[in-house]
Amino acid sequence: MNTSEWLVAEATGLAKKEKNYKKRAFFEYLAELCGEQGKRIEQAESELDGRLWNPQKW
Repeated sequence: MNTSEWLVAEATGLAKKEKNYKKRAFFEYLAELCGEQGKRIEQAESELDGRLWNPQKW
């Protein structure tokens, strides 16, 4: 479990336990935002790997 997955899990858990609507909405949005950020980080890492792996430059 990486940091993004952990943060999503924690924020989701806090949102489920929270009674206050504003705090629950905050935690739900935080989980969504962290999930998207994790996807973007993974895509950027994959793009970097793809650009660096170039057999023509070997």
